Amino acid sequence: PYLTLAALHARTNPEAAIRHLESFRAIQSSSCEAYYRLALLYDDLGRKEEAAKALQECKTIYRMLPRYKKRQERKWVLRASFKKIK
Repeated sequence: PYLTLAALHARTNPEAAIRHLESFRAIQSSSCEAYYRLALLYDDLGRKEEAAKALQECKTIYRMLPRYKKRQERKWVLRASFKKIK
């Protein structure tokens, strides 16, 4: 539910979206999707350093995941790898 709420608030209220993503991150710390979406929101808000850290954390978490979980998170880490911070 936190990812859905963050997606709904992303355009209208980015600060609320960041709060929802950070809540999700606290519960599900092995989610590359949460870090990728958090990086996108930080980038939209102009927080370039935090966006770069979130993308790096996405890649770091992916390397530590077990094989079965890597399959699920692969698309998010690939997106993070190709994402350029504006």
